Amino acid sequence: MPRREKTPEQIEHDRICREMHLQMIRDFKNTENKAEIPTEDLLALLFSFSMRKCDYKEQAEIMLKRYGSLVSFLDMTYDAMMLEPSIRLNTALMLKGIPAIIQKKMMAERPKRKRIKTPQDAEVYLKPYFVGSSFEQAYLLILSDQFFPKDVVKLGEGLSNEVYISPRIILRTMLMHDSTKAILAHSHPAGEAEASTNDKIATLEVANTLDALHIQLLDHLIFTKRECVYLSDDIEMDHTVLTFSKREHVSIFKK
Repeated sequence: MPRREKTPEQIEHDRICREMHLQMIRDFKNTENKAEIPTEDLLALLFSFSMRKCDYKEQAEIMLKRYGSLVSFLDMTYDAMMLEPSIRLNTALMLKGIPAIIQKKMMAERPKRKRIKTPQDAEVYLKPYFVGSSFEQAYLLILSDQFFPKDVVKLGEGLSNEVYISPRIILRTMLMHDSTKAILAHSHPAGEAEASTNDKIATLEVANTLDALHIQLLDHLIFTKRECVYLSDDIEMDHTVLTFSKREHVSIFKK
């Protein structure tokens, strides 16, 4: 079937969009400090590689206004993103791949063979696992007796404000890894950087279950999009429960 010829208006529209795309590429290449580029311009540049020819900057401004921020927009689920009339498959796949790339980069930049001896060390090590998720997730960082990371195990994923943490599963995981030290972490992607009553109860249950077999729960970290809190610092927690509560903290990643 022969292709339908474009009207003069369509040809002019495509020319303007193509020039807009090339100009954004030039601006990006010529800007030494990429952090100075406005958010809407960066998003528009991404759109120009995958969207149908349109006013890319206008589309970027619409999305940022609708979702409040670039982070909130990128944190959308794939299905929700595909409901946007202007977003096609290629655009959604590219945008959802960005958090995964950031996560891989952060993991690669972590110091190699460093002991995790403070909550701050654990925060740096675990932070990449929570990048780009809109749902609560829980992980267990398993350490050797010398405080070196042995493994990070995903315990589960729940709703935007809830994830179930099973003491029995954690105990079984620790026994399988033949380890006596662990750090628990989960996220509050849509909430505040503050431990809930349920978080504290779950921490006590896990710590007591592990302690019965002389396994130490060093800390429980809670990540939000911008912060991280340690239950070892929580004044309402029993400071005999978490090992980091009884440890004098030192600088990050000291040997």
